Amino acid sequence: MTQNLFASQAPGLTAPLLHIFDILPGEPLAYVTRAILLAEEGTVTLTTLGGETVTTLPLAPGVWHPVMATAVGAATVRIQGGC
Repeated sequence: MTQNLFASQAPGLTAPLLHIFDILPGEPLAYVTRAILLAEEGTVTLTTLGGETVTTLPLAPGVWHPVMATAVGAATVRIQGGC
């Protein structure tokens, strides 16, 4: 399920506008997150646009991982949001 979620969003990630900042656990996002970049390998808990909460498989650091979500829960993650 989680892998399919990421794979289904990958084609839509073509040169999004960049908004890069740190967020805290459970901080609600009023926009659609388009990709997640982690500083170190780890998992991220996401609330999807459909309201489903999923935890990712371990994600590699330094790579943009495509996703659409409305909230992110992690220790601290650096995210890229597109408008």
